[in-house]
Amino acid sequence: MAISLSTLRRREKPKPPVMILYGVAGCGKTTLAAGAPNSVFLAVEDGIGSLDVPHWPIASFADLMQAIGVLYSEDHDRRTVVIDSVDWAEPLLWAEACRKNGWADIESPGYGRGYVADLGFWRDLVDGLRALRDERDMAVIMIA
Repeated sequence: MAISLSTLRRREKPKPPVMILYGVAGCGKTTLAAGAPNSVFLAVEDGIGSLDVPHWPIASFADLMQAIGVLYSEDHDRRTVVIDSVDWAEPLLWAEACRKNGWADIESPGYGRGYVADLGFWRDLVDGLRALRDERDMAVIMIA
């Protein structure tokens, strides 16, 4: 294809945003995310506090992926998925890498090797979130 101004394209409908809200504890990240359209929280930590928002308590990598799977496969009116928070989700991914590989901790296999093995679980998480955005038209907010 030859590139020229006549071949410029535009999306018919823009995709929902993917964003990270980063800030110190208590600055209002969760409250801001709760205002997103029809949000559902994957509550890895107790950042929700007294907010009345639909959420699932997440205690493992399997819980995280199951919640994403439910949002992908079942009919619902949710428009935004919020992970609260990715820094608390990271140890869940480490735990899954350790469980799958029989390690005592993420550093057991030697310098950096556990974190390299953990990348596959991060890819699974990102792929799941990408599918929600691209195929279910959901915005993604990750709190950090």
